[in-house]
Amino acid sequence: MTKTTTQARYTLEFKQGALRLVEDGQSMAAAARTLGVVGQMLFNSVKAHRAGKLIGSDRSTIANQI
Repeated sequence: MTKTTTQARYTLEFKQGALRLVEDGQSMAAAARTLGVVGQMLFNSVKAHRAGKLIGSDRSTIANQI
């Protein structure tokens, strides 16, 4: 029996909200626990945001939102 997993998809708005928690002083681990997401997703989102390449599941970029 093979195990299949699906990758969670988060909207740009969700990721931006998660980033706000971190920018407001919460640690990435605490913010991830609060939101019920994997810490790696939050880390990747912060990294992408700092590089100006944050996208959501709808494939819109943060640059398109500004």
